[in-house]
Amino acid sequence: MERRVNFSDGLDLSPDDFNNLQDFARQSFDHMVGDAITSERKYAGLATAKATDLTIQTQPGRFYDAGKVYYRDTVMDYDFTPDLPVANRKVCLLVAWGEEIKTGETPREILIDADTLTTESQLTQMETQRALRLSIVKGAESPDPLPPAVAAGYTAVAQIVLSVNGVDSVAMVDANKLDSAAGNATRLKKLETFQADIEPKVAGLAGDIAALSAGQRNLVNVEQYSRVLVRLADLEGGNGVPEAAVDSFADFLLDESASDPAFADYAATVQEGIRLPEAGSATPALALKNPLDPNAKVSNGVLLPAYTEEVRFSTGDPTGQVKLNGYSYAVNSMVQKTLARFRLRHGPWRRLSSSIPFLKSGATDLLATVFSKDGEAIVTTAALQAQLVRDHEFRRRDFHWVDKVELAYWEQVTVDHEVNGTVVAETFLQANDTIMTALRLPFPQLGADGAVTVVICETEHGVARLDKVIAKTTVDRADLETGWNDIPFQPTFLEGGTRYAFVVVTAGDHYIGTVEGTVYPQGTFFYVLDGQYQQGDGTKDIAFELVGAAFTQSRAVIDLADVALLDGIADIDLIAQAVTPESCAMTFYAQIGGIWYPLADGESSPLVQGGALQNLLPLRVVMTGTPEVMPMLGLTDSQLKVSRPALALKWVSAIRNLPGAGSSEIRATFRLENFDAVHHTLTPTLLTGAGYATVEAADSTSDVTLADGSIERTAVWSLGAAVTDFRIQLDGTTDSALIPFHVAFRRDYAL
Repeated sequence: MERRVNFSDGLDLSPDDFNNLQDFARQSFDHMVGDAITSERKYAGLATAKATDLTIQTQPGRFYDAGKVYYRDTVMDYDFTPDLPVANRKVCLLVAWGEEIKTGETPREILIDADTLTTESQLTQMETQRALRLSIVKGAESPDPLPPAVAAGYTAVAQIVLSVNGVDSVAMVDANKLDSAAGNATRLKKLETFQADIEPKVAGLAGDIAALSAGQRNLVNVEQYSRVLVRLADLEGGNGVPEAAVDSFADFLLDESASDPAFADYAATVQEGIRLPEAGSATPALALKNPLDPNAKVSNGVLLPAYTEEVRFSTGDPTGQVKLNGYSYAVNSMVQKTLARFRLRHGPWRRLSSSIPFLKSGATDLLATVFSKDGEAIVTTAALQAQLVRDHEFRRRDFHWVDKVELAYWEQVTVDHEVNGTVVAETFLQANDTIMTALRLPFPQLGADGAVTVVICETEHGVARLDKVIAKTTVDRADLETGWNDIPFQPTFLEGGTRYAFVVVTAGDHYIGTVEGTVYPQGTFFYVLDGQYQQGDGTKDIAFELVGAAFTQSRAVIDLADVALLDGIADIDLIAQAVTPESCAMTFYAQIGGIWYPLADGESSPLVQGGALQNLLPLRVVMTGTPEVMPMLGLTDSQLKVSRPALALKWVSAIRNLPGAGSSEIRATFRLENFDAVHHTLTPTLLTGAGYATVEAADSTSDVTLADGSIERTAVWSLGAAVTDFRIQLDGTTDSALIPFHVAFRRDYAL
C-alpha cells in the first residue's frame, strides 16, 4: 500500500481517517491494476449466449477502465422481442461501462445534539460501489447490416445478430477481453516451443536464400547481350549504305564520344540524344527543409526516416574471453566501399530516345555519362567498368529517367585506411534486410590505453575481406568500459541472405568476450598471424549483439529544402548515394500550385503544370518500407541540379577522316524524335577546309516519317572537290522551352 493512516493512543479521530483507510488501499490497487494489468478498457467474465430464440443471457463479470475495476455479480437477461427487424437483419452490441454509485441503504442512529446526546434514526447509504453497467446499442435494419457506432467511454462486449425470427447469433468481442496471466503464460510456452523448433530451420533457410540470391545474379549473361547489341548497332549503322561507299559511320548519340564540345560556339547537350543546351542552371544543396524534422534522422550525411534502435540479434552473454594482443601486430590496409549511386532525371527535356537499348552495349562509359557529377573524373579500371555494366539498372520513360546500381555498396569510389594493431574477426550470416546502427561487443578486461577499430566487411569463401569494407568506426579507450559496449556505426544496409564479418583491430591490452562455438553455428571466429587469416576456430565465437534501426512508421514524408532558378525550372537532375531495398520505395515530389506531384512516370511532367515554369520549387521525398528496413539517401555527397533549356542548339561532330583520296559526295541521316515542324527547325551543314571554317549548305534534304512519328532527315552534299576530312554541324531551334526535341541517331557515308 502506497499510503497508510497513523493511529496512536488517545488520538482524536474523525470520519475522514477511517475513510482514508479505504481510499489509500483503493488508490494503491488502482495503480497496480493500471500499471501491471491494463490501463485500457477491457472486460472479464460477462459470458453472453443465446438463451431462447428471443433472449440472451449475460453472466457476472468485471470491467476495467484506467486501472479502476467495476463489477456485476448478477445475471442479466435481455428480451429482443420489441427490437426485431421487420424484413431484413439488424446488428446490436452489448456494451459495458463503469459507474460509481452509493448503495446499501441502512437505518442508522445519527447524533444530532452533542450536548444532550440526542440521536435520530436515518436511512444512510453505507456503501460506495463501482458498478458495471450493461446496455444494448441497436443498429439499423439492412440486408447487409453493420454494427452500430459505440460512443466514447463504452466498450463492446458481444455482438448480437437479429433476424425477423429472433436472435441468429451471439459472438463475444474478443479484442476487448482482458487477457489473463495464465493464458499469457500458456501462449508464451507455445511460442518458446515454436522458437526452439523453428530457429535452426530459419538459420538453414537463410543459408539457402544466400545461395539462391547468388545464383540468380548469374542467370543473365550481360556480356553476351552486349555483343549482340554491338552487332545490331553495326547492322543499323550500315543500313542503306551502298556497297560503293568509301566510308560509313553511325553514332547512337548516347554520349559525347563522337561530338566536339570544345568547338567554337558549340551549344548542345548530348545525353541519350542531341538535346537543347542549358539556358540557366543552379546546383542547390540537397538538404532537409527543417533540420529538426521529427519524421527524419540524418546520421553522417545519410537521411533515413525517424527510428529507434533495437537489438536484432544476440549470441547471449559471454562465457569466455580472448586476449586480443596475443596475436600478430601489423599495419592493416583497408579499402572501404561507398554507398552506390542513384540518379534521377525528370522534366519535359527528358523525352525517350530510341537508341536507349544500346546504353549497356559496353561501348558507353556509364561511369562518366551517368554516374559522375559535373566536373568529377573518377579513376577506375576496365574490370570495374565491366562490373558496372552488369550492375547498372535503368528505367526510361518519357519525362522520367532513373539509373541505379543494383549493389548497395560499390568500388568505383573508395576510401583507403591503415589501422595498426592485432586483428580478430567473426563472420555472421544476415538472415534478412536490415539497417545496422551499432554493434554491441563485450570487453571483460580493458588495458590502460589503446583505441578499438571495428569494421564491417564483406566475405569471400567465408573469410573477411579488408579490401571490401562497408562500414568503419573507431572508439577511443576513454569511451570504453568493462562489460558490454555500444560500437556506433553510420547506418549501414545489410542485405538478407549475405554473409558479412566484423573485424576488431586494436593495439591495446584488451580482452573480448566469447561464447562456445555451438551457441552460434552460423558464424566463425578468425584471428590473424603473420598477416594471414588462420583456420577458423570452431570452438568459440565472439559474443555480439547486432543493433538495427526500428522505424516508427512504414511511410515517411520528409520535406527537402526548396530549389530556385530565375526564369523557371524545366529539369531536375539528382545524383546521390542511395539504397532502396527490394521491399521499399523512394519517390520524390514537387509542389506546384499548392499541390504535391510525384516525379514519376506519367503522360506529362508536373514541371509544366499550367503551361508555365516555376521559379521556386518545394521538394519532398516519400520513403516507404517496413519497420525493419527503409530507403537510405545520402545528402552530403549528392549533386542536385535544376535547369532550363535554351531555345537554340548548335552541335558539331568530331572530325570524320575519310580513307584514300576522300570523297566529294557525302550523305548524312538524322533521326529526329518529338520533332514538330510547327515549333522546331533543324538544319544540317558540312564544315570543311582550314579550321573547318568553310560552311557547306546541303544541296538537298528529304524527310521520311516513320511509323512511330519520328522523322529521318537525310542531307546530301555534292562538293566541287573531294575532301579527306569534315565535320557535321546541326543548328536547331524551338519556340518554347516546354516543347523540346532531340536527335536520337546519326549516320553518314561518303561515296
